[in-house]
Amino acid sequence: MKSKNKFFIAIIFILILLYSCKTTNSDTSKKQNYSQAEYFNMAGSTAKEKKDGTRAIYYYTKAIEADPAYIEAYLNRGEMYYYVHEGEKALADFDKVIELSPQEDKAYYFKGLLFNDAGNYNKAIENLNTAINLNDKDYEYYEARSKIYGYLKTYDKALDNINAAIKLNSNSASLYMQKGLLYYSVNKYTEAIKEYEKSIQIDPNYVQSYKGLISIYGILEQDIEALDLLNRAIAINPDYILYRNRGWILCKLNRYEEAIKDCTKSIKLNHINSISYYIRGLIYLELKLYKKAIEDFDNAIKFITNEQLKTKQNAIKYKKQAYEALSEMEGKK
Repeated sequence: MKSKNKFFIAIIFILILLYSCKTTNSDTSKKQNYSQAEYFNMAGSTAKEKKDGTRAIYYYTKAIEADPAYIEAYLNRGEMYYYVHEGEKALADFDKVIELSPQEDKAYYFKGLLFNDAGNYNKAIENLNTAINLNDKDYEYYEARSKIYGYLKTYDKALDNINAAIKLNSNSASLYMQKGLLYYSVNKYTEAIKEYEKSIQIDPNYVQSYKGLISIYGILEQDIEALDLLNRAIAINPDYILYRNRGWILCKLNRYEEAIKDCTKSIKLNHINSISYYIRGLIYLELKLYKKAIEDFDNAIKFITNEQLKTKQNAIKYKKQAYEALSEMEGKK
């Protein structure tokens, strides 16, 4: 790896020397510095494309050292700092961009993202407002602002912004999914279903929209429709949540053997998955396999989170029922 880096740097400086030979004596220093900044910036962007954040930051830094007023390098380095979760360094770079060029909308956009990540939503919206005032043609700015209004449960503004984003980028499965989620949040299920279906039509492999639809069909107790979507989603991306949810639907449909298999697959993918233990425990209890039910309820209780207090209470209740039924059964022997 080191030899490749040395070779790459050697090529860059050969190009720099060739370029500098063409400059006039009167302005050689200035043009040479600028060419170094350009080449280092290009090297950083190549590293960025290869998802090598450390190397990208290194080259962007070299570009800035060659030309301390090189706005693009600050912007690029700030973006990389953002993606590697170096928030303070990213903010410093974006502030420097704004100092050098107050009209640079992208810097305000990333500042908005940084403040959003820090939970400072007012500052985030303020910066995104500035970005949009400077450039109202970038759908990502409206998308980011829509998400923040969604967090704040200001759903009318969230919908206005996601609609503006869709107007600028009408072929994005993600945007329609987010619009569906907003309708879902205000219990407008018919509207949400339409948006999720548009998302899937654009990208039949976009699993997030399947999950959104599955949630709605679950609430509406449309189990057959939910099962069909779960089958399609699992074929695309068989994750533990999808197996767990299909296990629950199969349980409701009294297809117990299939449900047990799905819960078991879910647990294999995530062994601290409390809800899958709980569902499988319910099935074992129904099938009078009390020892297995007790074991699963124990695991459900062990791995349950604070947000799942009701499930924990139910697991304790059903575990007690399993113990009582087991004692009664053994007493008859």
